Amino acid sequence: MMTQLLRANGISLFLSWADLGHGDWCRLQLEVDGAVFTLGAEAKSVVFERLARALADELPASTTKIEGISATWLLSLAEEHSSVFAAEIEGRRTLFFQGPDGRLLARAVLSDSERWAWMKQLQ
Repeated sequence: MMTQLLRANGISLFLSWADLGHGDWCRLQLEVDGAVFTLGAEAKSVVFERLARALADELPASTTKIEGISATWLLSLAEEHSSVFAAEIEGRRTLFFQGPDGRLLARAVLSDSERWAWMKQLQ
């Protein structure tokens, strides 16, 4: 099993997959203040591409509002049915992690150095 750990602003995002080829199933877990949430799973290529898109200089057009903030949907995960959204707030990329019931589990505000580190890890 392979694991990629992405950390920022008090959260840890664990991406885990079996290295079997192109269609590897990637499971996401989020740790926030000691609590661990299983977000769900999707094909590794989809997870990595969508997270990389969220970190790019130009964020795709917003599709929804979260806590009154215009945000872009990135990913809805199978099994647990959690979702990930991104927004640009005061010049900082912010990722929102929603549970299957739509409840906000965490908000990760990324510094530029964290954003670039995540981008590098997802390549």
